[in-house]
Amino acid sequence: MTERIEYGSKDAADAARDRHSEHLCTDDDRRLKTVAWAENGTPEWVLEQERLEAADSRDDGGDDGGQVALSDTERDGIDFSKKRANVPHARAVKGIAQSEGVEDWTSYYDPTLTVDEHRDVMEQASRESGKRSADETTDEKAARAARSAQSNQCDHARGHCENGDPEACEFLTQTCGYDEEEVAQFIDESQPEQSEQQDLVTVGGDEYPEMEVTPEVAGALRDSWTGYKAGMGQLDDALTEAREAVINSRQAWRAINRIREAHDQEPMHPDRLHTLLDALDAMPESIPEVRTLDHFAAAPADEGQPGDDPDDAGQWSTEQQGTLGVDTDAEESIEEQVTLTGDADAGNEVAPEAWRRKGTTWTGGPHKIALDSQQRGSWYVKLTGPAGPRDLASDLPDPTVAEEVAVEITERVQPNEVTGHNADARLQEAVAEAKSEALPDDGGLMEYA
Repeated sequence: MTERIEYGSKDAADAARDRHSEHLCTDDDRRLKTVAWAENGTPEWVLEQERLEAADSRDDGGDDGGQVALSDTERDGIDFSKKRANVPHARAVKGIAQSEGVEDWTSYYDPTLTVDEHRDVMEQASRESGKRSADETTDEKAARAARSAQSNQCDHARGHCENGDPEACEFLTQTCGYDEEEVAQFIDESQPEQSEQQDLVTVGGDEYPEMEVTPEVAGALRDSWTGYKAGMGQLDDALTEAREAVINSRQAWRAINRIREAHDQEPMHPDRLHTLLDALDAMPESIPEVRTLDHFAAAPADEGQPGDDPDDAGQWSTEQQGTLGVDTDAEESIEEQVTLTGDADAGNEVAPEAWRRKGTTWTGGPHKIALDSQQRGSWYVKLTGPAGPRDLASDLPDPTVAEEVAVEITERVQPNEVTGHNADARLQEAVAEAKSEALPDDGGLMEYA
């Protein structure tokens, strides 16, 4: 709300308006002794200064000095661990001391006494020091208290000025009697402390180039590495748990379909499972690629970034081609690039080290593994590539089993290990192991698993 301060005279109010005209409220009336200060934008130190100026000019005052702000020195000299000692208590006692004319009030401050009990203490201290005049009026005491408090505000403004507050520096010159050279010296004295923070430290080493950075940057780098390693640990654990969940879900769904078939019902497809797997598969594309400074230094700015040119559309990093359950370390092969466009020269493409899955299709360079159903109740796992189409597994009972066989194959043989020829012993071995894993013949309850 708008701050309104009443001054002792019209001249004192107008002087305040002239000192800080930029902070006056739009509804301030120069005909009044009460000045209206803007609600927004008026610094607190300006309001505190004007409250003191108003107290110095008003005719009405009291013996109660109210609460007066504490200086940093006064705060340091008070033991706030003692009984009753707190900031409001000390501010109230200081107000009483100033109204009694006691400047060294901390010497008489007693945390065991109440605020009212300090009135007698400060009155006695004033008589002992001889600073209280017998004929001093209430207004004179209030004015002297305001001037003493203003001295504390000057100390407060000096701290703000040293930290670069231009309005605080202006307050020092206009109100506190400092000249511009003294204010400039305050600012210069604060600069060495800031320059000390610019001392450089060396980070890096071993496989990482060394860098000269500020301590603040070094701390940020350390925290970033800590966050990255923690994230990698969480991701590794999550992938392990997700792979186990997928295997368990497939086995449970296969049992569901076996039970349905035993009761003359059509097998069902695990739509929800595939929706979640598709979401995992699409995740690498939704994550911005992390580039290093070396990457940007290697290419001129006018050449653009990879992927800006249509010819770059088929380039994918190894991280983007990895799928759930493939035991590859993306960081070890992050710089490998492969082409997946499937153009006329597909037979000459370099196959990646990981399959890229979309639904029930796995793509790896020129090779593709997919599910197929040529007749009701019979499913196939088919391989297509430069050597032509080929059935890897046939006569599978349902799509769930066919999918599990395909998954087991892609986990045992990588795209760069596939030749596509019938004599490919590595592929044949992977198919046999996949079928054995997906179609166990253990009897009993496993009949439905």
